[in-house]
Amino acid sequence: MRSTAEETHRRAKGVQHSQSSVSETPKGFHPFAKSNKEWIVEVVSETKEFVLLADEWNMLAQKFQSPLLSHEWFAACAEAFCPPAKLSVIVLRVDNKIAAGAPLALVKTDGVERLEFLGSSLLLEPSGFIYRDEESLRRLLEVISALRKPTIFGRLALDALDSLAVEQRLRFPRVFVFKELSRAPSITIASSWDEFENGISASRRSSLRRARRHAEKLGTIEYQIIAPEINDVNSQLEEIFRIEAASWKERNGTSMRSIQELKRFFLLYARTAACKGILRTCYMRINGKAIAAQLAAEYAGRFWTFKIGYNEAFAHCSPGTLLMHEAIRYAFNHRLKSFEFLGNDEPWIHVWTENVSQYFTYRIYPWTIDGLRALGQDITLRLLRKFKARRKRIHARKATHRPLNK
Repeated sequence: MRSTAEETHRRAKGVQHSQSSVSETPKGFHPFAKSNKEWIVEVVSETKEFVLLADEWNMLAQKFQSPLLSHEWFAACAEAFCPPAKLSVIVLRVDNKIAAGAPLALVKTDGVERLEFLGSSLLLEPSGFIYRDEESLRRLLEVISALRKPTIFGRLALDALDSLAVEQRLRFPRVFVFKELSRAPSITIASSWDEFENGISASRRSSLRRARRHAEKLGTIEYQIIAPEINDVNSQLEEIFRIEAASWKERNGTSMRSIQELKRFFLLYARTAACKGILRTCYMRINGKAIAAQLAAEYAGRFWTFKIGYNEAFAHCSPGTLLMHEAIRYAFNHRLKSFEFLGNDEPWIHVWTENVSQYFTYRIYPWTIDGLRALGQDITLRLLRKFKARRKRIHARKATHRPLNK
């Protein structure tokens, strides 16, 4: 019997010269023009093969100006998260050059395999495709559609060509789709730091000053934003792991130290990012002891925060918030273009910004046995979550109206 990886490769190869006629084309979209070019499909199923694509991949990815689409990011994902033969990176070539790439992997959940972006299940960060132009992207999506696998495209930017192209592919029949909206805050840097800080509400500035006073009572405060050398990466990451684990994340089993694959990923990525000179580690220290930390990158003129953490023993002085304030100050003082919080939209971030980027996650179920099984699993899970949320609300209302014992 042909293995899953071999089957994926065979199906992808079978559509390397496919054409499509598109109806109901959205505004700004155009069907493929006829071309004499030869489009070649490659399915990369081994991490060592993907590593060899580094220069080619980054040459195309750099136009998107995001570290989350770089070869370094996905290579670390492949090594940390991807079991043997589950890597399914689809590369589309023309004139022997990469015209488009889909950084995918096969992930098995409850007996059903799905295609999804590398690392998206654990990292939960925005992701996407790399492509030269609209035609390259749409041909790439044709290849993925032909695989007829349940697929999750996690957190595509709502206003990007990726989302428009996926929406167009979803007009084809015999496909069920769930769409989930998420948001991530960011700050566009278009003023001086003093002007920005003065724009923060008076009550929030007062809260920051109060937190600083509490911290100053404990000792000497020091903020550090470091570009580590490769030899210092392991010790710096271990310190960040330790700080993050001194919080609720460790109790909930969601800290980097608790999830070995996550820890391995960030160690791998941090080493390559340090070699590129883009890694940043940030600390707040009191009397030399680190009580808050961030793992970040400075890439394409932007500051990207991947992980944040603080020691709960110092929660009364809000060290995570104070360190974030200083990291934002750094971005302004270095005249970067923006500060990207990543993750999800959290109320505490609105101290600094109301600006959010929107993302869609597409869950796609083809009209196949695996597609229907995946659809059934996801519907059941959604109903179960709604049921639990409803029970929680009912219990909360009952507790509110319960008379006090005398």
